[in-house]
Amino acid sequence: MGMHRTRGAARYLVVPMVLAIGALAASAGPARAAATSEHENHFKTLDHPGAGAGSGQGTFVSGLNNHGDVVGDWVDGGNYNFGFLYHDGKFSPINHPKAGTAPFQGTNPIDISSDGVVVGYYVDSGNAYHGFLLHNGHYKAIDDPSAGTGAAMGTIPQGINESGLVDGLMVDRSNKLHAFILKNGHYTTVDDPHAGTADAPNGGTFFAGTNDHAVIVGGYHDSINVLHALLYRNGHLREINDPHAGTASGEGTVAFAINNEGVLAGYYVDSSMVSHGMVWHDGRFTTVDDPQGVSSNLQSINDHGTLLGTYNDAAQATHGFVLSRDDEEE
Repeated sequence: MGMHRTRGAARYLVVPMVLAIGALAASAGPARAAATSEHENHFKTLDHPGAGAGSGQGTFVSGLNNHGDVVGDWVDGGNYNFGFLYHDGKFSPINHPKAGTAPFQGTNPIDISSDGVVVGYYVDSGNAYHGFLLHNGHYKAIDDPSAGTGAAMGTIPQGINESGLVDGLMVDRSNKLHAFILKNGHYTTVDDPHAGTADAPNGGTFFAGTNDHAVIVGGYHDSINVLHALLYRNGHLREINDPHAGTASGEGTVAFAINNEGVLAGYYVDSSMVSHGMVWHDGRFTTVDDPQGVSSNLQSINDHGTLLGTYNDAAQATHGFVLSRDDEEE
């Protein structure tokens, strides 16, 4: 189930990131949240009613827009994966018609713009990754021409801004991981010069989110598979490392999202291999951990400062949470 550095059940990226994806949704109608609850420090838990409670199962939120709409996916007790949009207290399914229907296949919506445009990817019946853009019920393919077509290869869009710029990652025909930018129909590959050359998911560069100023965040794996967050602006890469992050293989810092105020959200993995939500702004790091979890990460931040993240419970099931700026400061 683990793979590269992706947001959500799959932001195919980090620790090994849970790549839990699966079958088409059984119901076409919206569902009420089984548990949208408030707990300590006003973290609001977001759990899909069909989500499983075992390791690698649960609700994997990944994208949040300025209207409070959330996209992500949920994994049931049989390890089948279902994409969703959460709007006005209801879950509605998002499932690509070409997605595979076996466990760990299916659809993974990753980000949503304030115009309601969704980007993400699906895993086909051969376990290859295919990106998509969804708008007004219509799917558009996003497949980087340099991406491979075999199992565990392909294209994973992870961020979109209001001008339609898309960023993400792709795994090429040699099983190498690269970041990409898609703008006006043109793909640009970006590789950090310090990235390791090991096969995905243990080497390479990835992008994970963008703001309306075309500032992009992501990260890379170095030669010993330590993770380093990246900020990409005007063709230049800047490395960002949380001082609490570990420095051994599988540890480090990852950036998943950045809002228009330049506030970055992601997570770091400490020297005990525990992940913690992380906010960075003007050189200052803040740890944000849901008190119900044994580990946490942040997936998204909107322009109101609202944070979206996930935590794992003692059984290693995953739960979504929302934390507003006012809640965070209390």
